[in-house]
Formats: sequence, C-alpha cells, structure tokens
Amino acid sequence: MKIRLEDGLPFVSASIVIAGKVVALPVALLDTGSAGTLVNADRLLEEGVTPEPSDRIGCVRGIGGVEYVLRKQATEVRLGELSVRDVNVQVGALDYGFAVDAIVGADVLLGLRAVIDLGRLELSGPADVAS
Repeated sequence: MKIRLEDGLPFVSASIVIAGKVVALPVALLDTGSAGTLVNADRLLEEGVTPEPSDRIGCVRGIGGVEYVLRKQATEVRLGELSVRDVNVQVGALDYGFAVDAIVGADVLLGLRAVIDLGRLELSGPADVAS
C-alpha cells in the first residue's frame, strides 16, 4: 500500500475491528518508535465504540509527556490487505497539534511483519518483497 507524507510524517489508511464494529482510520501515522498502537478516542466514539467495564486504564509515555489511556482489545487491525488479530490497543485523546486517527506502533507493525520502504513510499508484507 502507498504511504503518504504529510508534513514529513508517514501516514497510511487503516481500519480496526473493535467492540464488534469496523472503524475506518484514514489518518494513521506509522511510528516504529512507539511500542504500542494508539487510537483516537473521539474517532471511536463517532462510531459508537464506548468504554466497557473490561477496559483497563493505563498511561503511555513519550517525548510529548504522559497520556492516560484506556486499554481495549481489538479483534483486528488492518493496513491495506495486511491484518493482525487480537491486538491490545490504547485509546486516548491523541491531541498532538495535528489531526490523527491512530498511531500504528511497533506491536502492529511487527505482527503484520510489515516492510516499510521509504524510498518507494510503500508498505508491504514479507511475501510482497522480492529477494
């Protein structure tokens, strides 16, 4: 799938299956420096995904500081034709000064066995890469 650069950052379109709903995440930042995947709480609320008693509260730390999040179980995360099942995601405000639906972290990228080719601005699976 094509990666698009916005303000020098790599974005793709993604989707998540969570709480029985398929939610489109058209502005998903690829972030190999993030251990986990974060999803914008407002985006999920727009689609009717709300907090549940089984969700856990946690916090994530990064260059921008600390953010409190809900940890939810996603049935699937999809980037194009690549998908990974049973992923724990963090749900938070994602208020970083620019619009973002999700931050796709190393957990999902490793689960997908994703290959990021910045020269071609393409994300693919391992079977798509010529030896």
